[in-house]
Amino acid sequence: MKARLQYLKSRLKIGSDGVRMVGIWGVGGGGKTTLASSMYTEISCYFEGHHLIDNIREESSKYGLKKLQENMLSSFSKTEVKVESIVQGITKIKGMLARRKVLVLLDDVNDLDQLEALAGSQDWFGSGSRIIITTRDEHLLTTHKVDEVCHVQLLSSDEAMQLFNRHPYNEKASIEDYKTLSLRVVSYAAGLPLALKVLGSFLYDKTKDGWISTLDRLKDIPETAIVEKLKISYDGFKNVEKELFLDIACFFRGLKKDDTMEMLEACEFHPEIGIEVLRQKALISIVNGKFDMHDLVEEMGHYIVRGEYPNNPDKHSRIWKSEEIRNMRFEDATMENNKIEAVKYDGYDVPQLCKIVSNIKKLRYLWVSLEQPTYVKGPTFLSNELRYFRWEGYPARSSFPVGFQPVKLVVLKLEKSFQKEVWKGCKRLPHLKVLQLRLMKNLLKTPNFDGLPSLQELILSECHKLKEIHPSLGNHTSLQYVSVSGCYKLRMFPTITHMKNLKNLEIVGCLEILEFPKIHANMESLVELTIIDNGIEVLPSSIGEHCSNLISLRLFRLIRHVKTRHLLFHQSLLQKLGLYASLFNKVEIPSSIIELSNLQELDLSFNDFSRLGFSLSQLTQLKILNVSSCRKLLELPELPSSLTILIADCCESLTTFGDCHKNCRWLCDVSLKGGSILNDGDRLLESMLEACMAIENHYMLLYLRGFHIVKGLTPQLVRGDILSTIMMMKNFLHESKVIKEFVDTILNILYPLNSKANEDLVGMKTRLQYLKPRLEIGSDGVRMVGIWGVGGGGKTTLAYSLYTEISCYFEGHHLIDNIREESSKYGLNKLQENMLSSFSNTKVRVNSIEEGITKIKSMLSRRKVLVLLDDVNELVQLEALAGSHYWFGSGSRIIITTRDEHLLRTHKVDEVCNVQLLSSDEAVQLFNGHAYNEKVSIEDYETLSSRVVSYAAGLPLALKVLGSFLYDKTKDGWNSTLDRLKDIPETAIVEKLKISYDGLKNLEKELFLDIACFFRRSKKDDTMEMLESCDFHPEIGIEVLRQKALVSIVDGKFDMHDLVQEMAHYIVRGEYPNNPDKHSRIWKREEIRNMRFEDATMENNKIEAVKYNDNDEPQLCKIVSNIKKLRYLWVFLEQPTYVKGPTFLSNELRYFRWEGYPARSPFPVDFQPVKLVVLKLEKSFQKEVWKGCKHLPHLKVLQLCNMEELLKTPNFDGLPCLQKLTLDDCFKLKEIHPSLGNHTSLQYVSVSRCNKLRMFPTITHMKNHKNLEIAWCPKILEFPKIHANMESLVELAFIDIGVEVLPSSIGEHCTNLISLKLNSLDNLKSININFDGLKHLKELQLLELIQHVKTRRRLFHQSLRCLQKLGLYASLFNKVEIPSSVIELSNLQELDLSWNDFSRLGFSLSQLTQLKILNVSHCEKLLELPELPSSLTILIADCFRLIEKKRKSGITETPTTYSSVYSPKWKIEYHFPFTISIS
Repeated sequence: MKARLQYLKSRLKIGSDGVRMVGIWGVGGGGKTTLASSMYTEISCYFEGHHLIDNIREESSKYGLKKLQENMLSSFSKTEVKVESIVQGITKIKGMLARRKVLVLLDDVNDLDQLEALAGSQDWFGSGSRIIITTRDEHLLTTHKVDEVCHVQLLSSDEAMQLFNRHPYNEKASIEDYKTLSLRVVSYAAGLPLALKVLGSFLYDKTKDGWISTLDRLKDIPETAIVEKLKISYDGFKNVEKELFLDIACFFRGLKKDDTMEMLEACEFHPEIGIEVLRQKALISIVNGKFDMHDLVEEMGHYIVRGEYPNNPDKHSRIWKSEEIRNMRFEDATMENNKIEAVKYDGYDVPQLCKIVSNIKKLRYLWVSLEQPTYVKGPTFLSNELRYFRWEGYPARSSFPVGFQPVKLVVLKLEKSFQKEVWKGCKRLPHLKVLQLRLMKNLLKTPNFDGLPSLQELILSECHKLKEIHPSLGNHTSLQYVSVSGCYKLRMFPTITHMKNLKNLEIVGCLEILEFPKIHANMESLVELTIIDNGIEVLPSSIGEHCSNLISLRLFRLIRHVKTRHLLFHQSLLQKLGLYASLFNKVEIPSSIIELSNLQELDLSFNDFSRLGFSLSQLTQLKILNVSSCRKLLELPELPSSLTILIADCCESLTTFGDCHKNCRWLCDVSLKGGSILNDGDRLLESMLEACMAIENHYMLLYLRGFHIVKGLTPQLVRGDILSTIMMMKNFLHESKVIKEFVDTILNILYPLNSKANEDLVGMKTRLQYLKPRLEIGSDGVRMVGIWGVGGGGKTTLAYSLYTEISCYFEGHHLIDNIREESSKYGLNKLQENMLSSFSNTKVRVNSIEEGITKIKSMLSRRKVLVLLDDVNELVQLEALAGSHYWFGSGSRIIITTRDEHLLRTHKVDEVCNVQLLSSDEAVQLFNGHAYNEKVSIEDYETLSSRVVSYAAGLPLALKVLGSFLYDKTKDGWNSTLDRLKDIPETAIVEKLKISYDGLKNLEKELFLDIACFFRRSKKDDTMEMLESCDFHPEIGIEVLRQKALVSIVDGKFDMHDLVQEMAHYIVRGEYPNNPDKHSRIWKREEIRNMRFEDATMENNKIEAVKYNDNDEPQLCKIVSNIKKLRYLWVFLEQPTYVKGPTFLSNELRYFRWEGYPARSPFPVDFQPVKLVVLKLEKSFQKEVWKGCKHLPHLKVLQLCNMEELLKTPNFDGLPCLQKLTLDDCFKLKEIHPSLGNHTSLQYVSVSRCNKLRMFPTITHMKNHKNLEIAWCPKILEFPKIHANMESLVELAFIDIGVEVLPSSIGEHCTNLISLKLNSLDNLKSININFDGLKHLKELQLLELIQHVKTRRRLFHQSLRCLQKLGLYASLFNKVEIPSSVIELSNLQELDLSWNDFSRLGFSLSQLTQLKILNVSHCEKLLELPELPSSLTILIADCFRLIEKKRKSGITETPTTYSSVYSPKWKIEYHFPFTISIS
């Protein structure tokens, strides 16, 4: 302890001014609390007051942060202090301690909220104060910006032995007798004090045999007391972090982090940010680039994996020990296993391994390394859940099992395997990113790459029999890295046509490849090209033409032609050039190298030149030059000043450096191994040191095989094969310290980090300016103002800021914080007591809510008070605390915050204010205040910040949480976090938003989840039938959701905050985020793909709603056939084809829409969906929907569109509730079942484009029918017979059908018609309608219809006095034929006479005093308009002759195609080549 206390004390700087916060972090049981408590005890006497809050993690969860604040304040004031809210507690702490020198110890902090409530900032405390914080989470300390972060050091071996010896020995035992056993215990504990104490205490009275038995048991069963203490950190993780930790603990300890990232990314663990979280929680560490962790933390990981079945590996989630596979191999070799998800096996027992792997159904990770691969039968089954698959020595010569369709697979690596081909044909693996085939001695050809659209990395190495790379490789647009090496029989690389994203191409050691790959398209992304040891004879011009962005070009042991050599070097962007072993001599060296102005690395090793023959000083970017093994080299050329590394090993003829290095002021690494003795080595070393001396404060080191010579020593001669290196500090090649400090100062001025108080007030000024006038401060009367909005939107911050600012204007004020939680914990009478006690300054008791109401009214009815009620969620809370205006004296103000607008409206508050989310600029400002520490430049993270701000969409909570989380993360950490948020939202944000969801009724919850998953940005009106079909009562439910700020209606469409939608998706995924078969709703096509093979034969009772938009019919049909509780199904197949349909459809279905139903036969026989409300089929292949009469008592909507094979409709007798029937584009439909004419519930019928339909059923009992439309059915020659009154019919439309007579029955039986449309009836010979019966008709359309003068003249008489719209479009009227009876239609408001032949109307329209719209467009013969009524507002007259006449009359002409001219009464529109303007 002594050494650790000395170190900690120096960090606290006791006695100095200012306030210092020091954090101590480390693994659980590592001694943090002991160290902090010892320091607290030792130094507390130097302070005016001191307080220790022990075990904050547990205490705050039990009693709340307010209680801890009360204890802290009471301790310092020596009297009992009560706190109404956390916000008030903060104010009181600052008020009490801001001028006092105090010591505070906050022990076991695990949440930033705890620090913000108890020690939010240094300015809370007086000068000289010290705050000590212990935690397991380094991130909390850095985010809170403590002054020092100290990592607690575990005990050394000697210290551990000393601590252990205090505990295990009783006075009867000799320490010497137990020495060896003690060493085993100390080794096991690995310096963890907790483990030493627990084991020491346990072994206190045990015999030697007891010690040995305990130590043997610990190998398999760790001590529970130790594990449970360590497990606290694990329990605080998100699920994805837990899975990541367990994978590292079981598989990857001791492995390089970079090598394991692809495995962890394959499993969608978002490892970059997850690993940083684990490190900051002290569960893992990165040592020399490798994963490491404390032995007992690893044991804890294994303990969690083994769970309740430590000796049954078949029930573990992960298998990593070969003996566990052996233990399983007999009892479970024939049993299916759904528990194991990851296996790493390093052994030799191939047959039994294959049997076991064949029965593991949920395997996501498999790494097999067979010590002696042999040819035996391979696995009969491989899990389709696999994401990472690596098998060294796959035994079978045949390809993988036929049913192996691993659509989630990301990485596939095969090595030393026996297969001739990986799989047959084109396999679709949509997520595969890495394909690596090494030492595949029998492999003849690669797979087809067309089915691997996401492939980024391809490696083919030492596949000696490989003759063909599939030509589809050349078209691959996602590939970034391709390496082909040691494939001796490969003769050709595919022609490159579309490899637009390829960055790196390597072809090495393929001697049969004689021709460079043909390139037919630009390869703008290609930056590295390596061609080594191939048979290529010509390097074509296409390299320069299509690979213009090359940075690195390596051509080793390749160039044989002088002409080719001199054509190579014209790549202006080239940064790396390798000409290894190209047998260059002096004459042949291409001097055009010096034109590569961006060159940074040049490799000329293993060549034959003696001199370069030209200077390299022009290569001002060159940093590395390699001339190793140039055995004839006599001297070096002049080197550029930029050079930092020179490698000249094994240059036997090089004996002098001359002056080539005279300008090299950055040269810090020179290697001269294996060469001859240098005559001027000391000159080189002097030059290097002199150049480096100019820069102060840099540590320089000369490395000579283990001997260190520091800067001050005299340089010695360096000769022979001794390596000479001067090593500089890490920042040697960057800006000097002075420049860096200067830049940092400027950045701090430009982008100051706001204080905590200011952060909380971002955007507050404008919101307070809006809210203050609503309170009407200073006026008489009582006003209640409600603030509502989405959770985390800033309601409380806004209300408290206002409360703080105006409280001085009132006789008394009181704030009740977090009423939702407080009332559920303590009851409303407790809140009443606190309120009354606050205003009376004495303790008040309340026995019942009614008594509390009486006391509040009595105490406050004559006092001017301010009350803030925060986070109200029930009306009874308002009724108990501020039931009415008359409870309070004149001038009082009541501020209420809530997520529920309905509460405020119901309580009749005076103003309801919706809190506005932050603008983009405000969001950036708030985020910057949380996310950036002083060590980074904001500009460097600008793009990433924009992504975060966009994700948060103005929600302050999200900006604070994400900003605090990202505070100490690298750029890679930011990227990883943002990628993870796409799949796994931040828990702290979701749980806050979820409070509103939790308060909904079950029906409202289901409605909300459906809208969030399926209907966001869909029109509300279009989705109502879907929601109604599921009995959600959506009209009232949607209003509830809107009032709770969970949904909004924007332009008639559903919308919601992005993070509210994320919260809904989080709820739906529940405990199984990666198992869509266990979600209640499926809406992403990839989730269907991920399910489609593994669950195709399993019943599913979890999924209740599916929306699918894709093309994979067969597998979709299999899955749908096994979903037993489906209530909602919407399928849209982009390219429907005829295949076998589902064998089963859920009888729970309420809404069923399938565009492209594949089967020609009807639905399955046992499909009896008695709950079905909506059935819509489109582009489907059925000839009939179902056979016979099916009883569907609740079906309201039946829509059959584009049913090209449909011959007849269903029998409608079994559909008693049918209200809407649509038959559209059913080209082969010949018959509508006659039962339709007897249907009493139908309200809407539309039949259109049914080309073979000859008859509409006789109408006998359609008493509720409101709308009938028959259109574009040319073979219907007879109007439907009507044998009964249709009193409900208000709209009737017949368009382009073959009827010859319009019967009198229309006027006799359809007497309540409001709209009649008779358009394009080309075969019509007679209109026998009795218009006298149509006394309610308001709209009449007769377009392209009237051919008989007599018919025309008897249409428009006073019987149509209610008519408001009349359309006579394209009726070919001339002047004589225009029915003047039009002017008798006194209520006419719209008249359409367009596309007619008259030149003048021949009568005035001035009598139509209600007319507002007149359309005479395309009346090409029209010369003049009649007198128009004063009521007219819109005239549409696109008539060429009329316009030409006006133009010749001198009316203004404007060359535009559209214009509107306004007068007080007229809007005149001309849509033609000229515009007429009337002044």
